[in-house]
Amino acid sequence: MPASELQAVADAALPMGRSRDWHNALMDMAQPLLTSRVTGISPLTRQSRFQGSRRMYRAAGVRLLLEGEWTLAELAGLLDLPAGELP
Repeated sequence: MPASELQAVADAALPMGRSRDWHNALMDMAQPLLTSRVTGISPLTRQSRFQGSRRMYRAAGVRLLLEGEWTLAELAGLLDLPAGELP
């Protein structure tokens, strides 16, 4: 997916003023690849648990968006969340 299309999806999916959620999701998605062991950068803090967290849902949402086009209702269904509770 070209960057311009990904940006259009991000603009449509995120409520105004919550770009931090998008950036956090991108970091969560890259986390398995860019570990401190690979980069040599040690974390300064410990993150909260990932399983079941908003971070987990954001990362899963970004992965789905990279695979195809979805409405917000479809994304919510795929993530097993009520439509109004997308992270």
